[in-house]
Amino acid sequence: MRLSANPGSINWCGFSHLPTLHPARGPGLRAGPKRPHPALYPHAAVISPARDKILSPMPTPETHPPRPLPVLYSFRRCPYAMRARLALQAASQVVEHREIVLKNKPADMLRASPKGTVPVLVLADRMVLDESLDIMRWALERDDNQGWLPADEGGRQNAWTLITQNDGEFKFHLDRYKYPHRYGLVDGLAHRELARGFLCGLQDRLTLQGFLSGAGFGLADAAIAPFVRQFAHTDRKWFANQAWSHLAQWLQDFEASAAFTQVMEKHPVWSGLATETAPSALET
Repeated sequence: MRLSANPGSINWCGFSHLPTLHPARGPGLRAGPKRPHPALYPHAAVISPARDKILSPMPTPETHPPRPLPVLYSFRRCPYAMRARLALQAASQVVEHREIVLKNKPADMLRASPKGTVPVLVLADRMVLDESLDIMRWALERDDNQGWLPADEGGRQNAWTLITQNDGEFKFHLDRYKYPHRYGLVDGLAHRELARGFLCGLQDRLTLQGFLSGAGFGLADAAIAPFVRQFAHTDRKWFANQAWSHLAQWLQDFEASAAFTQVMEKHPVWSGLATETAPSALET
């Protein structure tokens, strides 16, 4: 998925019949009464005087300003922003990508979404989506060309139940396992153990089917994989030693996919005006 684009230039042909160009006949050749404008005919030496009389200024093409692209404020490593980028890519939705630094958030982003978390998607009509799942739904409802959305009500309920568990209890323990000092803890080992239940449930599901969504990668996979990745990377050796062979393979396949590689491409930090703020636990 390309997350940004620049409008291309317009090729304009104003005439189908242009005057015949005569090459120079030697150093003693005298120029005709008029010479071609160098910007229009840079290689011409002489234009026939008869045809020169019919030349008129090249018409200016009518230009229509392109519709503004949606603007995505994002932070590369944030799992919420990651899953929003995955859905935008899957829907072939081009956006203007504005990479931010969490300690120096752009004033434009804070005006659009005062809560100051990423991702934030500002649509062309100025509507603001500042929840990752809302961005995923918006993108996939516009173009679900990869079939990520469940086809039936039972599938939808199943997907949202998993995502709710991920975003609720599992994320609570993940934050305290990864950042124990933010919560006044000596370490996060107790919360690592409390997070195991959710991961064991994913392992059981993946034992029966290739993906959390069923036979193919879908909404639940894209919404949950960035958080499982963050958990696994907190202590890779410990994670690798767990009896989660199907979960580990699913995560490995996700990280090796072309889609993940593309959404994790590095972008320069957007140079808009910024306001100093502290990062929150939900953004990193």
